[in-house]
Amino acid sequence: MTALLTLTLVLLAPVPAPAPLKWKLAKGDTFYSKTVLSMNQTITIKGQDVEQEQEQSTFQKLKVLSADAKGYKIEQTIQKSEVKSNLPGAEETAKKMEGVVLTFTLDADFTVSKVEGLGDLLDKVSGDNAEARKLIGGILTEELFAAGFAETFRTAPDKPVRVNDKWNRKYKLPMGGGLGALKVDTAYKYAKTDEGADTVTWTAKTEYEAAKEDGALPFKITAGELTAEEFSGEYVFDSKLGRLKSHTSKAKINGALTISTNGTDTEMRLRQVIKTTSTISDKSLVKE
Repeated sequence: MTALLTLTLVLLAPVPAPAPLKWKLAKGDTFYSKTVLSMNQTITIKGQDVEQEQEQSTFQKLKVLSADAKGYKIEQTIQKSEVKSNLPGAEETAKKMEGVVLTFTLDADFTVSKVEGLGDLLDKVSGDNAEARKLIGGILTEELFAAGFAETFRTAPDKPVRVNDKWNRKYKLPMGGGLGALKVDTAYKYAKTDEGADTVTWTAKTEYEAAKEDGALPFKITAGELTAEEFSGEYVFDSKLGRLKSHTSKAKINGALTISTNGTDTEMRLRQVIKTTSTISDKSLVKE
């Protein structure tokens, strides 16, 4: 009798409604983000290791300029940019990016189709040095900024989901610095919900794609393979508010590349550990 009563209560219990884990954006909405990216990288050339470490904190203001059934236009202002690094010039370059305004056009699925303002950014970072502008432009590409910006929005499944539901998404992730890109196949899982905090976990498989030669950089990748030995993360979303609350990720990348410079090939081994933490807020996250 007790077992039958328990089963009856379970069957009659209300089933939680599917959660629409999708951004709700309206014209005029303003929100803020803080992203901390840490990178530990080892480059091995001719048996010599070059260790590089960097931690960059970027504070941004985002304002929705337009929102309709076709998509969105969002203005991003870099409020503050701080770097701790053993790379020459990294701190100075980060400071020059403060105050830069970029405008991103996204379609209804939050895919970035256009980035405006990159020319002003390159002018500010490179100054009057035309050669530096060309080199930096080959590193800070439109594809790189588009991919980074889209990361904030592209978690959503195609339909509302319940806890334990899964979905997949494929996209291309530029690595920057002329290193090519990773074709990413991500598996998401709606892990849990707790008083307005909807947690989505994810893991990803990757396939390396070498960069196409465009003349902007003084070298090109002629052969090689990079693999993400680990690529995973977690999103915390507020389905009621329709906004991401936080995002963490970790990637371990390992591989070997052949770099050609002026007709001379050099073998390079690359090991990277990249960790990212992002926070979204209604108020500015810059400490006065």
